[in-house]
Amino acid sequence: MNIRAVIVRYKQYYTRGSSWFSYMTQFGIITANAKLFEEFFRKWLGWDVMQTIFIGMIVFIISVIIIGSLDFKHGVWKQENDFSWDATPKAAQLCASVANIERQLCKKGE
Repeated sequence: MNIRAVIVRYKQYYTRGSSWFSYMTQFGIITANAKLFEEFFRKWLGWDVMQTIFIGMIVFIISVIIIGSLDFKHGVWKQENDFSWDATPKAAQLCASVANIERQLCKKGE
């Protein structure tokens, strides 16, 4: 295994791990903010701390899913994914091989 493959693998591990870690720490941030603004939520909305945390987590999860799906369909993720194909040296070869196989299958089907 060459050094580039090792670096790429560990970069992927880092990216996935930091993404999950960030996701989990957000719940701690929601909890801290709920306690910090406890008086506001109790006075104006009538919520206690547990209700605030529960509603905050639900709103957070729904917001993250909506933002992620919008990014997946229309945003930067699609551009990043397209760029990764352009930046991968064997991407053109892979696409050509798939097109060649597709042509051969179409010829056999005729």
